[in-house]
Amino acid sequence: MAKNNKNQAGDYVMALAKKRGNQARESYSYALVLGALFVPSLLYSIITWFWVGIAISIGGLFYAGYCYQDGQRNTQGEKNAEQGAAAEREVEVLLKPLERINWQIKYGEPRQGGGDIDVLLHSPKGNWYVIDVKSHGGTKYVDNGVLKRRYGNNKIHDFKGGNPIRKVKAQAKEIGKSKRAWVTPILCFTQDGVEVPGKEAKGVYIVSKKDLISILERLDSQ
Repeated sequence: MAKNNKNQAGDYVMALAKKRGNQARESYSYALVLGALFVPSLLYSIITWFWVGIAISIGGLFYAGYCYQDGQRNTQGEKNAEQGAAAEREVEVLLKPLERINWQIKYGEPRQGGGDIDVLLHSPKGNWYVIDVKSHGGTKYVDNGVLKRRYGNNKIHDFKGGNPIRKVKAQAKEIGKSKRAWVTPILCFTQDGVEVPGKEAKGVYIVSKKDLISILERLDSQ
């Protein structure tokens, strides 16, 4: 594996953010046009007793509302993707010292079926690691093998899109098959608040960014 690849940390997620931003602007445009046409088209239909036109006008108003909500969803998706890209770039900076001692690091490694692996590492000792970078806040903890977030004492949140532990293990398995080697899966949170005994659960190491280098060095020395 080459030491450097054309992908930089966060490239895949930023492309996703751009796509969602474009979709949001398109949806807002539809909502604006349909909303602007609603009043004059409805008045004209009422004056001319054109009941089909009235029905079409009302239907257009409902569709404008749908487009506006779709725009809001994509706007939030754009913000989330930008936050994720920023987190990946934070980790890229942290990993620079490893590159200087001949660790090979790739960012945005494409996956079969779509998506990417945030970070793929190959140590000078021949060990492989995948890192899935997360930017979620709250206290991260494991409950019966499922990673969750806790805010305060009572507010518990699951991770949208499924259990990150299962996902990063699937990434490690996929790379392991292609490299014919054992691959260690790591979840790295750029925000503190990880309460996982031993920093490991179900074969996945779960760390905050401040512990990432020390965990990699410890694992690679075993």
